[in-house]
Amino acid sequence: MENVSQSHILDYCLEQKIPFAIYQLPKIAKTVLIVSKTVKQMDVDEVFKANVDMFAMAPFSLSQQKITCLISDFVIAEDVDVSIFEQIKKIKPAIEQVQKPAFCTSHADYKTQFKKMYAEIVSRRISKAILSRIKHLSGVTTEFAGSFFYKLCEEYPKAYTFMVYTPQSGLWTGASPELLFKAVQGVATAVSLAGTRKSTGEDNTWGNKERDEHQMVSDFVTSVLTKYNIRNAVVKGPVTVVAGKMLHLKTQYGFGTEQIANRLGSFIKDLHPTPAVCGLPKEESMQVIEEVEQHKRTFYAGFLGRIRPNDIRLFVNIRSMKFVQDGADLYLGGGITSGSEAEKEWHETELKAQTLCSVIKQVKGIRKA
Repeated sequence: MENVSQSHILDYCLEQKIPFAIYQLPKIAKTVLIVSKTVKQMDVDEVFKANVDMFAMAPFSLSQQKITCLISDFVIAEDVDVSIFEQIKKIKPAIEQVQKPAFCTSHADYKTQFKKMYAEIVSRRISKAILSRIKHLSGVTTEFAGSFFYKLCEEYPKAYTFMVYTPQSGLWTGASPELLFKAVQGVATAVSLAGTRKSTGEDNTWGNKERDEHQMVSDFVTSVLTKYNIRNAVVKGPVTVVAGKMLHLKTQYGFGTEQIANRLGSFIKDLHPTPAVCGLPKEESMQVIEEVEQHKRTFYAGFLGRIRPNDIRLFVNIRSMKFVQDGADLYLGGGITSGSEAEKEWHETELKAQTLCSVIKQVKGIRKA
């Protein structure tokens, strides 16, 4: 019997607009494609009580939007028999929801938004918030989306690389350096990842602004663990980790999953979003973000990943972009604290854009050759 490659099925799903998710876990050179007959909108408690194999994509704000869940009807990690492909061909494309054009922040817009957010920090309403923006790239089409994903995996083997399509969410892709939560065979892991600077290959010292930013996130994660009476957590860090052209500070927390048994939904609700993508205090920062940013984050700075019984791996949706009608929208953010400067923060978002822009250039170059 004839076999069909994963890449061929991915291209088919992209062309026919069949719901799918494809991902590669950090440091594991194996891509897994999930093709779904059924896409459900679920709240966080439903997701973790469902006890089915699914791929979940959660929004930044769980109070404003439900989690988009793709049931794992077909899981393809290698070439498959043509009969599997014939079954996939029977899935009917759903009607896409109309996607409104997003607001793209200019340099002048960014400086105005920075000023407003900084004023909220000076007034002590908040101590930190993440200011994000959208950078639009024209001339990027879904024609090369499949090639782009596989190239992204090659370029960032230490990241969580993903591409997800549903009629409700549109087509998203990215290479996230940040684990939110995982629970594998009874062992849970949460992470504090914050503090960013350019990787120069020389000086590894960190400034006070970056150390303070990281400490805020670490204190927040610790407070969530305390709230759930999690004892004897094994703490590793902070250590410096490389993510493309950037360095981050990272602290990892490990503990037994039995301590949050039957409370996983509420635990994730308390953990997400962390100050690394939101701010502190959490509710006030979310309110400031809503007031200051002129675009809707939707799934940016949310979380996503595969959920199975005894195997949950969720990553933060950053270093990501969404394909839109006339190109792609890159979502970029940085932490604003009392030690922040507008020009430096703008430059940091430009640096973060290189994660995806560099791969886009490579794939476009290959296709022209």
